[in-house]
Amino acid sequence: PVSMSPKPVQIATGFYQCGFTAIKSGTGSTGYTISIYVGRGASDYQDLIAGVDPAPYDSVHQPYMVTENAVPFPLIVSPGATSPAGSVSEGKSLTLITAGTIGSFFISA
Repeated sequence: PVSMSPKPVQIATGFYQCGFTAIKSGTGSTGYTISIYVGRGASDYQDLIAGVDPAPYDSVHQPYMVTENAVPFPLIVSPGATSPAGSVSEGKSLTLITAGTIGSFFISA
């Protein structure tokens, strides 16, 4: 698993925003979970929180916070659309191969 600790940026009093870029798609044990800790000081003074945003479709996320029995948020990351303009192919079989022989090449889309 990959662990990240993005730096929160204050966007208003009591409201913070973090960003990260997912490096692979997945869900469950092969995907991502988000753990949000609040508090000041070392990890001994921080609590894992969980919650539900009462208005999830607006641009301001205001979760109702619960610290008892809190669990990390599961996050599903789906693969994005492929782009021919951003695709790359490589391998000797793309430029030189003899008819009747097996060749291989790699395409990254």
